[in-house]
Amino acid sequence: MKTMKIRIICFLTLVVGSLYAQDSTQVTAPANASPYHHEVSIYAGGGLSSLHYQSFGGQREGFGGQGGLGYTWFFREAWGVNINFGVSSYLSKMKLNDFRDYYPAVDIDGYPFEFRTVVTQKERHHALFFDIPLMFQYVQPKPYGWWFAVGGKASIPFYAKTKGNASFTTSGYYEYENYEYFDPLMAGFGQFSKAVNPSVSLKTSWTATLEGGWHFQLEENWRLYVGFYFDLGLNNIQKTKDRHIVTFDASNPAEYAPESVLTSRYTRTDGHTAPYVDRLSQLAGGIKVRLAFSRNTRRYKNVLNLPPVTSVTPVELPVPEITETPDSIKNLMAHLLGEVFEFDSHELTPAAQAAMDYVAEWLNKYLYVHIELEGHTDNRGSAAYNQKLSERRAKAMRDYLITKGIASERLSYKGYGFTKPVADNETEEGRQKNRRVEIRIVH
Repeated sequence: MKTMKIRIICFLTLVVGSLYAQDSTQVTAPANASPYHHEVSIYAGGGLSSLHYQSFGGQREGFGGQGGLGYTWFFREAWGVNINFGVSSYLSKMKLNDFRDYYPAVDIDGYPFEFRTVVTQKERHHALFFDIPLMFQYVQPKPYGWWFAVGGKASIPFYAKTKGNASFTTSGYYEYENYEYFDPLMAGFGQFSKAVNPSVSLKTSWTATLEGGWHFQLEENWRLYVGFYFDLGLNNIQKTKDRHIVTFDASNPAEYAPESVLTSRYTRTDGHTAPYVDRLSQLAGGIKVRLAFSRNTRRYKNVLNLPPVTSVTPVELPVPEITETPDSIKNLMAHLLGEVFEFDSHELTPAAQAAMDYVAEWLNKYLYVHIELEGHTDNRGSAAYNQKLSERRAKAMRDYLITKGIASERLSYKGYGFTKPVADNETEEGRQKNRRVEIRIVH
């Protein structure tokens, strides 16, 4: 088992390292951008979810699920740290057939004897854990693509119960008489059938976690993750009692309350006791769905170095009429290439807002000028999706200018998607330049 754990840890480390190296060579954030952004999510999953162990009985894995809330802090465009708070459910079944056990006891009259049992017992185990996973996550920076997460979690048990039934035969062997009694029932010897319903105490589980799958952009700020998950418990969470499945009580010899195999012990041939279960741990795997809301909070420096709006000196433009967009406005928008919008977003950056303040001053000086805002995107995603995104981006700038007092009838907008690139979409630098809005004078 230790060898398996070491192999799993080494494999996950190599995978994360290779992905990080690949990401660092392919994705370059803008030099003036701080790539921090955040994501909150709700998730649910289900599949194989079992309390896993080895015992003398025939164990069957069970099915369960998990669900909760998550938060991811992206420290790079594609890499983030994810922490969740959730609940997971685990199930398993076991059947013990004609298992023989014995141990020394004393009867109601004070005579020592060897208490013997032959037990057939069925159990169904159910446990609930409060999970706190901490994971490193990679999300391919596209409207749709693959994702991968690896890490570990602490699982704190808050409910564990066993349900089942036991059929057993008891007897007492008195060595000084060299005789084994199989009755009377009032002495606790005979055949019995009892319900198995004890509570079970478990330890906190430390679990290795692996997740992956595909993600899909739904709306501007919403993303759907669909994939698999795999959890492997690394420690023994069993808490054994110094009790046997069938415990003899001289004061109430016929009142048996069978214990669970998860916590009880038996007598080995060498006379020592040992747990029925060899290493109890969590084992889970299945399908997981996560719905995430992302609020981009990347921060930009004001690379334009524009003065405050109240002190902007209007650009000297020829009079009486302007038929083409002035070079000062063209240069201003060209200087913003890659800084107007984040990837897959139509929210104006602070740098873009400063530029629009300058454009508003220009429009307030030349009241007869009407403009059209042309939105453009890079080529990641479908044509239909980028067409709508470019329209939203152009409209975002129009709406911002309206808030600065520019009449709406002087402003129109149009989206062109990725049909008019100004740079190579095969590079990150080129894609940044293609995410832009241009200003054109119309009559």
